[in-house]
Formats: sequence, C-alpha cells, structure tokens
Amino acid sequence: MDIGRIMAVSFLVGGGAMGAGGIAIFNHMRTFAATATTCIGKLVAYESVKLATRELTTGGAANHYPVVEFIDLNGIKRRFTASTGSNQKPYALGAEITVQYDPKDPENADIESKLYQWMIPALVFGLGAASLAVGITIW
Repeated sequence: MDIGRIMAVSFLVGGGAMGAGGIAIFNHMRTFAATATTCIGKLVAYESVKLATRELTTGGAANHYPVVEFIDLNGIKRRFTASTGSNQKPYALGAEITVQYDPKDPENADIESKLYQWMIPALVFGLGAASLAVGITIW
C-alpha cells in the first residue's frame, strides 16, 4: 500500500470517528437540554486555570470558569464550576445566570448557553466531515 492510500485511510477513519463523536455529543446535549430543569443562579467566583499547565492560578494567561450557586427544586443550595471558560470574565460577580441541571442529579449542572451547547458538537462534526472530504480526495 502506498503512502497516499495510508493517508487516505487515516483521514477516512479519523474523519468518521470525529463525525460519529460530533453526533454523539449532539445527542447527549440535546437529551440533557430536553430533560433539564432551568433556574436562576448567581455567579459567586471564577476559577482561573493556566492555559499551558492547566493548574489553578491567580494571575497570568488563564481561562476563567464561572462558579455558580443555585437552589434546586428541593430547596438545596448547589454550587458548580461551569464546563466552559474563556480568557475573559463575561459576567460580573453577583450576576444572575440561567442554569440548567438534571433534576434527578442536581450536581450535573451547567450554565445555559446555546452557543456552547451546539458549537462543540458542530465543530467536532465539521472537522470530521472535512477530514472525510480530504480522505476521499486523496483516495
């Protein structure tokens, strides 16, 4: 088998796996959004993580993950760190934030954000489709 075929097979397999992964992430997020309970939480802090080492930090280049508190349907105060962060701090401390959580498992909570809920699966699926296209072209 020549190098072109090996590369084509690599792109096809990798692209197929990424495409399937994007679909799986989409289905998981869609199911969570359909069954989650929504409430208002309060931003109480940011957890800052160094970009290069992934260690908690108080300064330098870092991603900042919102830490949010909310009261669940049973009246219990819950606290979580959002699953996505950025190099900006988009919310002021004390800001009210819409929270989605699993009523059967309130520890499974996140900030409601259509952008992040759908951007990640779309990006993974898109990269998989592009990889498949490259593999087909090389073949």
